Amino acid sequence: MNREEIASSLFMDGFNCAQSVLSAFKDKTNISEENLLKISCGLGAGMGKLQQTCGAVTGAYLVIGLLNGNCKSQDKSLKENTYRIVKEFDNNFKKIYHTTNCKELLKCDLNTEEGRSYFKNNKLFKEICLNCVKSSVQILNDLI
Repeated sequence: MNREEIASSLFMDGFNCAQSVLSAFKDKTNISEENLLKISCGLGAGMGKLQQTCGAVTGAYLVIGLLNGNCKSQDKSLKENTYRIVKEFDNNFKKIYHTTNCKELLKCDLNTEEGRSYFKNNKLFKEICLNCVKSSVQILNDLI
């Protein structure tokens, strides 16, 4: 399976968007899938269901940091390069979806009964969220 298929499979199996994106790149990290899933668990549904930055986006930012980030404070060039890649990811994601905000992407509030019904009735799990997961993986594949 390619990374997009891995991420889609994880997402359809019940892992959140951030977990699915990050874990699709497990072959590039020295971190177990279990720990990748745990690290990214709180980022789903726009960071803890706060519906802020989309979990597929924050999962991608974690991938970028793991593969490019600095681990020594003096290594400012790695930090700046990581920021550059994050901005490039952000621009590419926004070219597709016009926003990285979960609530704007879904056009509903997942913290209300009405919003959850809208999400379910309009099949946004597959129509929006799954596509954001796939797009995030595709963008990452092009950037890294």
